[in-house]
Amino acid sequence: MHDAATANLAAAYDVTAWQAILNAHEIPPRRTQASGWIDVRARLVWERDGEEYLETAAFAWTSRLVLVGCTARKILLGDADQCIYTFRVRDGVRVERITDAAAAAGAENTLVLPDVSHRDPSGVIPGVARAIQRRDFYSDAITEAINQRRFEVRLGIPLADEVEAVSATVQALRADGLGVAVFTHHNDMLAALSDGLDEAGINHEIAGLSDALAAALDAQVAMLRFAFNEAEWRDVLQELAVFVTSSVRGTAIPPLAKDIMAGNGATTLQARLLDVWSELDEAPDVETALATAARAHAALGLPAKSSAWEHAAQLLGSIRARAVRRNTRLGDERALVAAIAASAREATVSALTDLAGEPHAVELMNLYQTKGREADATVVVLRDSDFMGSEREPYPNTSRLLYVVFSRARQRIVVLLVGDARRLPGAVAPLATIFSAAPQ
Repeated sequence: MHDAATANLAAAYDVTAWQAILNAHEIPPRRTQASGWIDVRARLVWERDGEEYLETAAFAWTSRLVLVGCTARKILLGDADQCIYTFRVRDGVRVERITDAAAAAGAENTLVLPDVSHRDPSGVIPGVARAIQRRDFYSDAITEAINQRRFEVRLGIPLADEVEAVSATVQALRADGLGVAVFTHHNDMLAALSDGLDEAGINHEIAGLSDALAAALDAQVAMLRFAFNEAEWRDVLQELAVFVTSSVRGTAIPPLAKDIMAGNGATTLQARLLDVWSELDEAPDVETALATAARAHAALGLPAKSSAWEHAAQLLGSIRARAVRRNTRLGDERALVAAIAASAREATVSALTDLAGEPHAVELMNLYQTKGREADATVVVLRDSDFMGSEREPYPNTSRLLYVVFSRARQRIVVLLVGDARRLPGAVAPLATIFSAAPQ
């Protein structure tokens, strides 16, 4: 990026200006498995140590912005406070990468932006996020937010009432005209929460799906469509190969994916594929076909990402239930297949591009999928059974994660503590006592 663009970048502090700068320079497209390339201009891409990294900088605003290695077409942006993907310690996006990059770039290539937020210029919500990151749960910033009714913590919600509590909270916020994002630490709760919101008549979407989960959705939908002669078997094989490719690191296509596509390799694999083909071909209805698709990961003996496959099956179950409730042509299995495929496709396209056509008024997502997102109001669901690692005070990784999660709101934050507050993980336990120190 040339000097003029760098100067503009330093001055720009609104979405329109940033997007104009990004669109004026070619951004390397994002490769998405074997299905081709999707040009995502909202993302910045960089490479280090042979690994490609992506940053949703056009949407995620930072207070400490690092520019490293400014070349004709590439720029590295980093914020130590937003390095929350630390589950792969050796290769993940870690604070040390940002620190090392800033040191290598020198002061002239580092921009320090004002510690303000485009989401909430009043500074109330950013103040809450900063206080929680510092683990100052009884700060004046949090007290002010509570007194303004912009921050609330609700205790004593039994696990059995979790879905009902979330639905009621979302309904109340929507009645106030607010868009809502629901964040939960458990992927397994997304499908149940989706069902609950749908039964309450709340239009919503599950956002931020991982590439492997999106590929699993595509593969299972292909199986469903094949069962009703809406797709060819080669389409199923291709989506299976894409899923296998998404399940491993690196740039090479795995041998297993090639064997699936080519119809060769181990005779055991071919026999298992034939069994799945037969079950799908004989499936009498949508429910049976989806059940066969849900078992396919185990039936084929695929080596990785079984949790993504299981989660995709859960989501398709919710999508099917929603389609049944909304389908006016009861008993028309083909219409049901089309409705399920359309809903699943919307979810996967949004996941792979981060560019949904029109954002839904209500979104559900995992805590780790909140980065780069925002909403008028956020509902943060925390359970007493949540596992947040084995850190000790000051919980550096979890504190950064909480900072990102609590900075997503424009107007209000509601925290729902599910289960026994005395058993909450240490990193979030102070939230259970936060109101006792604040004047009402």
